[in-house]
Amino acid sequence: MEFGITRPDWEVEKSYSKLIKEDVQYSAMLAEDERHFLYLLKRLGYEVKDGAHIELKVPGMKRY
Repeated sequence: MEFGITRPDWEVEKSYSKLIKEDVQYSAMLAEDERHFLYLLKRLGYEVKDGAHIELKVPGMKRY
């Protein structure tokens, strides 16, 4: 049975999810509005896709 992600890749993404959550909380505290929030995330190095939902991608990762 094959899944879409290997164990080592899954562990890397899991550790990134904690970092992303902390960065999002930090940016939310500092932001004056949504536009400023997205700006702060971009300054932290995230690729931001703003649509119906905000999606973040860490540089070097394949998925948002």
